[in-house]
Parts: sequence; structure tokens; C-alpha cells
Amino acid sequence: MKPEIALHGWRSWVIQIVLPLEFLLAVYGSSSYAPMALYAVGALGQSPSHAFWSMAIFFSGQGIGTFLATWASRRFRPVPALLASCLGMSAFSFLCGLIPDFYLFLTFRLLLGFFSGMGMILAQFIMLRFHPIERWPNLITGFGLLLISGFAFGPSVGAMLEEAVGWRAFFSLTALLHLFFCGLLWALLSRRQEKRVPFRFDWVGLGLVLSFTLAFQTMVVRGQDEDWYNSTFIVVLVVVGVLSLIAFGIWELGEKKPLVGVRLFLQPHYAIGVLANSVLLLLAFGMLAIILIHLQTLSGYTPDLAAWVFLPLFLFMPLGWILATYLNRHVDARWSSALYLLGFAGYAYWVSGYDYFQRRSWYTYSLGSQLLEGACLGAIATLSALTLRGTPRHRESAAAETLILVRTYAMSWGPGLLETLLIHRMAFQQTRLVETAPRGAPAFAQAVDRLLQSDASPLQAIQVLGRYASNHAAILAFDDVFRFCAWCFVVLAILVSTPLAKKRAPS
Repeated sequence: MKPEIALHGWRSWVIQIVLPLEFLLAVYGSSSYAPMALYAVGALGQSPSHAFWSMAIFFSGQGIGTFLATWASRRFRPVPALLASCLGMSAFSFLCGLIPDFYLFLTFRLLLGFFSGMGMILAQFIMLRFHPIERWPNLITGFGLLLISGFAFGPSVGAMLEEAVGWRAFFSLTALLHLFFCGLLWALLSRRQEKRVPFRFDWVGLGLVLSFTLAFQTMVVRGQDEDWYNSTFIVVLVVVGVLSLIAFGIWELGEKKPLVGVRLFLQPHYAIGVLANSVLLLLAFGMLAIILIHLQTLSGYTPDLAAWVFLPLFLFMPLGWILATYLNRHVDARWSSALYLLGFAGYAYWVSGYDYFQRRSWYTYSLGSQLLEGACLGAIATLSALTLRGTPRHRESAAAETLILVRTYAMSWGPGLLETLLIHRMAFQQTRLVETAPRGAPAFAQAVDRLLQSDASPLQAIQVLGRYASNHAAILAFDDVFRFCAWCFVVLAILVSTPLAKKRAPS
């Protein structure tokens, strides 16, 4: 089939370079911010615990933007909607670097995430229109790898800019780049005459999405402060979120023009493929954020040193991509996907053994584990093939758009969910340390004596020991979270290797 949009010559080449660059800029806006989050919230007068809040609020807006992207592309046409999202990202990125108040900063981060989510989806939708449907699986896989590349290069870029010019200048530079790409896209695409297609938007579905999204995001952000299930507020949020999610599924099944192609999930292979894609990105980005923050808070790494930990990931990423492409042609996608997911399980378990105190182990734990993760990123290619292979021709477009939408939205939950689990396990480990510590232990008494001999008051000695105990609990909680992620990857590997994940021929 011919592509929907046909451009020739240098215009075609420029557009096919600028669209992925705009997509990358939207992706790097989140991953590059991660190493400078502590500095941003500190400059705005907040505690380090608010760093994850400033990331979670961005992802809340990004999730809403991903769902509204389809409506915007049909209501205002794809190109004007993409241009508006670029202008929105430019404006709110500039305001984030300018504002002195933390809560206004959070508001602008929410709006920046909203336009970022729209821009990421629209850039992919427009790029697909430049190619025939036969090439769409390869394009979707390519955008997945660009999404993953943010894990390797995003933190390094953000850390270098933080060291060189500061976090405020980072937002200003990002605003200028968005404006520049918007100008290029306007010059090359804005004169296209596109007919408006009558489109009935599913506002009820959107309302239900917003309901369960805001309920669950508020639960994740406020759960620790409200004491989780001991709080009536949190229990109400859980009930509202679950009921909204169930109502959304029922409503979408009966809707002629659904917000999300829920009927596609009635095919087991498609449902399993989308689930594996989404959970993979969710856990991968969540683990990245946790490692970045904890290398700085527990080991005293600077932002650039913490970010450089992820740079080796790129060395084996091309190898993983080439191997995945070969396996997709010669091996059942179920087995190659299971192999890559087991590799991710090994990576997560390896990272759970990080040694924060013996620096000689930096190369074995950090370098080796990142090389393994880079090699396993080919899972994006194998899982995309598993999801879309065998999809009927008349449903390929809807299947591809739904996959892009759901996995992008799922990635936005990663840092918030894993940080919530980390905080919960940290509290558990602190309690366990207190309950299992022997009273009058010689080591404790010796530590107190040595602190008192160094002219520290008794109160200061207890505070120092409490801080060390808190750091030790944080390390144990870190190990628990990554072992949990390892088990999640094992379960996904088993799931994608079952007969349910294989496309069945129609009877």
C-alpha cells in the first residue's frame, strides 16, 4: 500500500529527521530532569523527598496528554495539533525555568507533561503516515528504541547541563529547541490541505480515564503521608479508581468509536503483548529513576557521575537490536521475547546487589549490569512483533495506535509506583532493624563511645547512628524493590511463552 502522505526530495528527509528529534526531545524532557530533580526542589526550598513528586506530576500530565492526542489529531487535524503541542512544551518549559514557587512549578510541570504526552503520540502518528502499513511494525519498534535511548543518554545530558549551566537554563534551552522544531514543521507541513474527518469523541471514556488516573496518581503521591489503608481518604481513592477502571472497560466495549480499542484486548496474544510492552517500560524507567536518586543520596555521587553509570547501556543496545531483528525472522517471537525478559530479570537481580560502600565493585555491578540491560533492550522489537504479528489488515492501524498509546502511558507510572514501594519497604526495614537489634550490643556501645570521644554530644551521637541506620534501611529497601522487579520479569517471560501468546488462525 502507498503511504497516506507522500513527500519527495529533501522535504521528506528533513521531516523524517525532525519528527523523531521532536519525539526524543519530549522523551528527554523527563529522563534528563531525573538527575537534576534534587537540585531543582532544593533551590525551590523543598526537601529531597519532593523530587519524586516533581517527576510524578509530570507523568500525570503526560498520561492525560497521551489519551487526548487521538482526539486532538482528529478534531484539529494532526499537524496543527502537533504544532500546538510543540508551542505548549516551549512555553511551559520556559516558565518552569523561570518560576520561583514550588507549587507553581508543579503546576507548570503538569502542563508540560500534558503537551509532552500529546507531542510524543502525535509525532509517531504523523510519522506512520509517511510510510506504508507494511513498515509500521518496524517504525513502532524504532520509536520504542528511541524511547529506551532516553534511559542511556537522557540522564547524562541532564547531568552535564546541570553541571554546566544549571537546571533553570536546561528548561530554557529545551524551550528554544521545541520552538525551533515547531518552526521547521510549520514550514514543511502547515500548507498541506487536509480534509476534516467527522469524528465523535468519546468524552465519557475520557472522563472515566481522568477519574481513575487522578485517583491512582493521588493515591501514589499521598499514600505514605496518609498512612495508606489506615486513611479513609486513600480507601475512597482506591474505590473510586477501581470502579472507574471497571466502568471504563465496560463503556469502551459498547462504544462504536472508543477512546481506546478495548476490543483488541479480547485477542489473548495482543493483550499479553501490550501488557508485556507496558510493564517492561514501566519497570525500566522506574528503575532508572530510583538508581539515579539513590546513587546521589546514599553514595554521594554527583549528577554527572550518577548519569554516566547508564552510558554503557548504549554499547550493547545495537547488538540487542540486531539480534532481535534476526530472531523475529527465524524464531517464534514468544521464545525470543521470553529470553530477553529473563535477561531483564537477571539485570534487576544483579542491580539488587549494588555495593554502596566498596568503590572497587563499581565496575562489576554498575558497568556489567548496564551492558546486560543494553543487550536486553531488543525486547522492545520482539514484543512489538509478538503483539502486531497476524493482526488483520483492517485493524493494523488501530492496533498500532493502541500499542503506542498504552505503553507510553504505562511508562509514566514507573517512578511513582516503584518509589512508593521503596518507601514502604524502607519503613519496614527500619522497623525490622529496631526490632531485631540486640539491646546493649557491644558494637552499638563502641560506636557511641567513639563518637563521644570525638567531642560529639550524646544527642549528636544518637543522630549520627540513626542516620546510618536509615541509610542501611534504604539500601535494604532498594534491594527489595529490584528483586521484586526481577520476579515481575520472570512472570512476564512465563506469560509470553504460553500458548495464549501465539496468534491463532481464525476458525
